[in-house]
Amino acid sequence: MSDTERKTTKPRTMITPGPRSGADVVVIGGGIVGCMTALELAKSGIRPVVVEKGAIGNEQSSRNWGYIRQQGRADAEIPLMVEARDTWASFEEYTGSNIGWRESGNLRLLENPQDVGWYRDWAVKGRAHDIPVEILQPEAISTLLPGSRGDWLAATYTPTDGQVDPVLATQATAAMAGRLGAVILPDTVAHSILVRRGKVIGVATQQGMIATESVVIAAGVWTRRLLADLGINLPLQWVRLTAAETGPVDGFPDIPTVWSRDVSFRRTQNGGLLFAGSSRADIDVMPSALNNVGHFLSTFRHNRQTFRLSVGKAAFRDLRTRLGSQARYAGWEPTVNARSVKRSFEALGKIYPELTDVPVARSWAGYVDGTPDNLPVLSCVSAIEGLVVGGGSSGHGFGTAPASGRILSDLVRSGVCERHDVSPFDLARFQSADFTSATTIAR
Repeated sequence: MSDTERKTTKPRTMITPGPRSGADVVVIGGGIVGCMTALELAKSGIRPVVVEKGAIGNEQSSRNWGYIRQQGRADAEIPLMVEARDTWASFEEYTGSNIGWRESGNLRLLENPQDVGWYRDWAVKGRAHDIPVEILQPEAISTLLPGSRGDWLAATYTPTDGQVDPVLATQATAAMAGRLGAVILPDTVAHSILVRRGKVIGVATQQGMIATESVVIAAGVWTRRLLADLGINLPLQWVRLTAAETGPVDGFPDIPTVWSRDVSFRRTQNGGLLFAGSSRADIDVMPSALNNVGHFLSTFRHNRQTFRLSVGKAAFRDLRTRLGSQARYAGWEPTVNARSVKRSFEALGKIYPELTDVPVARSWAGYVDGTPDNLPVLSCVSAIEGLVVGGGSSGHGFGTAPASGRILSDLVRSGVCERHDVSPFDLARFQSADFTSATTIAR
């Protein structure tokens, strides 16, 4: 169960031209949202430069579960996810690259009456957006999960949901953006955004300044720090999630992506099972975790069983990156929660007892950039002309990335987005007087 052997730890680095003296747009962050934004900008005839401090997609974009899930989304995200799902379904044809797309469907197993009621209500919303949501009785669950065991009251099933390999998908996105004219700069730290008289004028990087009048920050958990340097507050928590994968399992049935109370899992392209705790996450106690604690108290209080406070070396790492001017945006390998892997694997074994003797080949962790209301920020920054933010994805950013990239591209080009109502994703929402009462309940 070594995180150092995780196949997605080191995505292939792209070889691209060096820094230019100027750029139409600089996108800070080479994860899936940054690369999708660059792709959309390049499609519109704008040449963006993507600045990434490490390898392309090396943080959460390669560490997520690869679910392309419409089911259970927050109301504001449903239209984005419907659009994004259709893009993912045709992405292999568009890019000419294998991304591991499979329309496997998504199955949410329901173990208590409260969740059954909540998902029945959600099914009505989903169908209003033409999402084919089915409410299944236990006997139908056995058909979709042959050989499984469990005392479920019901399940919701969305047959048009699917899955991709997140590493392949991020690489394919970056490669396509490059073919359309984007410049991709891996291993290039963006130290700061340069502003004069309330307008963006450039980005200072470790290889020199890139002059530009437009910047998109899509830097995951590092987004808050870049904004804070400009005097702009983004309430954001680093949420550490752990996942693992078994070796190949001969003869295992072809199943949907699955969510249950204790474990979520899907079959991977190599025949193994990727699994993770559905409702378990770690909050590392460090200076960054103290940011805007008041905004998160209500959500933490209503999800006491989900979040676990962890005291360890993350605090010292965070202090070091804050104090060192050259390393303050450096990342580190998040610590795997071995207990979470054990508990998740035990839960998987209760559903499929034959898996209890299958070896766990690798495990890994990643940091999710969580907001108090579990919604992303897709927004212009009113105080600084030319600055756009795409952050706070709260663990949903990979699936919605195609739609998020289009929204951010629209905001760069015109300052508005007409394809979707983006008011729920405005950065300014956190400044409202009653926002601290916002609560998100994990389901």
